Amino acid sequence: MIRYSVCAFLLFFIPSFGFANTISLTGKIVGPDHKPVEAGNVIAISVKDSSIIKGEPFIEGQFSIFGISEKMFLLKITALGFKDLYREIISAPNDSLIDIGTIELNTNKNL
Repeated sequence: MIRYSVCAFLLFFIPSFGFANTISLTGKIVGPDHKPVEAGNVIAISVKDSSIIKGEPFIEGQFSIFGISEKMFLLKITALGFKDLYREIISAPNDSLIDIGTIELNTNKNL
């Protein structure tokens, strides 16, 4: 019985400690016509060394990234036919979810 209690503790409580100090980021990506961008990528980049922290594809303009461990990072947004966009994100000490709202991408006329 003790063995099962220890296993239950490890399965349910230990994983939550790994995400206790992480941030989730959500938002919407639109084009100049204010319609959702069909598809692209959002990437959280470390300010310290430019390494990739997390990245996720998005569809129909909606995105979510979970488990970002740094409190300050760059968000890079890419989509075919649009200019890449960088946005600095700085979270407050108690933030666990940041909704950055709607971001408008500019058309890349060089393509």
